[in-house]
Formats: sequence, C-alpha cells, structure tokens
Amino acid sequence: MGNYHERSSDFFSWFRRNYMILIIVILFFFLFFAFLAPVLIKYESTQLGRSIYAIYSNFCHQFAHRSWFLFGEQAFYPANYEEGSGIRSLYDVFGVISENAQESREIIGNENAGYKVAICQRDVAIYGAMLIFAFIFHVSQNRIKKITFWLWFIIAVIPIGVDGFWQLITSSNLSILSISSHESTPLIRSITGLMFGIFTGWYLYPAIEETFEDESNGIIKKIELEEE
Repeated sequence: MGNYHERSSDFFSWFRRNYMILIIVILFFFLFFAFLAPVLIKYESTQLGRSIYAIYSNFCHQFAHRSWFLFGEQAFYPANYEEGSGIRSLYDVFGVISENAQESREIIGNENAGYKVAICQRDVAIYGAMLIFAFIFHVSQNRIKKITFWLWFIIAVIPIGVDGFWQLITSSNLSILSISSHESTPLIRSITGLMFGIFTGWYLYPAIEETFEDESNGIIKKIELEEE
C-alpha cells in the first residue's frame, strides 16, 4: 500500500512540475500543423496537407474569407470589396460569395492566391496568445496569480462575444431585427482573439496551479495520517 502511494505521489510530483511544458508543446504543435498544411499543399504534398485540413475542420469553421493565406498575392481575402483599398475580395479571386459558407470553407487556395492556414484568423490569435502566456507563466515558475472571473469575463469574453455574435446574426438568417450588417476585419479578429487568449491563459493556468497546490496539500496530509 505504501509503495502504491509513493508511486502515485511521484507521478503527481512529476506531472505538477511538467504540466505547463505539456501545455506549451500541445499549443505549439497545434499551431505548427495549422501552418504546415498550406506549406504541404504549396510543395505538392497534397494528400497529407488535405488530411490536416480535414482534421482541423473539427476545431474551426475554416472560412476562407476569415483566414490567413500563405504564398499568395494577399495575406487575406475579405468577404467584401472596399473601394480604393487595393485588396481583392473572396469573390474577386475565387468567385465565391461569403454567404455561401460551405463553399468558402472548402476553399484551400491556388498557386496565385496562396493557401489558407488550417484555422481562422481569430483562432490563430487565440492559440498564439495562449502559447505566449504559457511561456510567460512557465518562466515565472507558475507564480503569476489568477485574475478574477469577472475581469476575465469582461476583458476576454465580452469583446470576442460581441464581435463574433454580431457577425454571426447579421451574416445568417438568425437576425429577425433590423441590425446593420457586420463583417469583422482581420485586425479586429486578431485583437479580440489575442485578448481572449492572453486573459484566458491568465485565468486558466494559475487556476490549474491552485488546484495542484490543493491536491498536493491533501496528498501530504493523507500520507502523514497513514504514517502515524
């Protein structure tokens, strides 16, 4: 019985020391493969590249008009053409209107337009920010204190919720009110994504550390009681 508790305690101690490294590795490779997909398509590893897109379609809508593109004439192709901007729209390049969500999702790209990253602009910002804060938290030796729930909700959730929900209801048939159409921009998506990612990390990672602290204290007390 004692050996079992010792092994459990050893594993718990190892996992507590290394869980942030595991989070960093997971986030890094999640982003890495999202950017690897267009690279593989560009260099004609088509089957493998498409497999990555297919896997990532479970995590993101992958709309071409809300994604970054690599190796093309533009970094993005917005839903709407803005006169004088010099930026070509999704329809200009691919002949697809953004209202046709399925066709926009299925676009990967071509030699001239480039190839889209396997997750959207906002998701790139979210996971990138969570990865950055994971590094910061790990370097601080997990000593950064958790922000309050309400601060996280106000700064992280509300901005991304307002932008995303407004965009959703005005670009679909869900809107029964007279609400002006709203299609977000790469800049706004990136800013709200960064805010959500940073402050979610600031709330989540210290919360995990607090949980480990409580569990560690509980295990120590349990061992002490068994040894008496």
